[in-house]
Amino acid sequence: MDAYERQLMTRVVNDLLRQPDPLKDVDAERALAMLVSSRSDATYLLLQRTLVLEAALEQVQWQMQRLREAQAVEQGAALALPAAAAQPVRPGAPAASAMSAPHGFLRDAAVISAGVVGGSLLVRGVESLFDEDTDGAQADGFDIGLG
Repeated sequence: MDAYERQLMTRVVNDLLRQPDPLKDVDAERALAMLVSSRSDATYLLLQRTLVLEAALEQVQWQMQRLREAQAVEQGAALALPAAAAQPVRPGAPAASAMSAPHGFLRDAAVISAGVVGGSLLVRGVESLFDEDTDGAQADGFDIGLG
């Protein structure tokens, strides 16, 4: 885990620790209890996915800021910006070129997530080829009954 990933993880964990106790949904609690009882590494995997999503959100927010600044310059609303201000860099984050591809801990999480999604889609596609009676129900695993 590099410094950026450690900073991201620390921020997520600290945010969770500061959250007030929420009203808990019984179905969500049941789903989490089932997950934790069947996967001893569930909390690790959930943290990994959360960090991937946080990093992606941060990247999108950063890109949106750059677009806003570019639009402001195009509209003539901004005065001449110094070269350093033309490409904002988030404090504590690697340079934009380093953010173009995940690395280390986040790369591993992204690869695992992509594999799970891709495998799930492949299995569903193959199942639909052989099972004309599919009603969209989950064939294996765990169905929390939200759909």
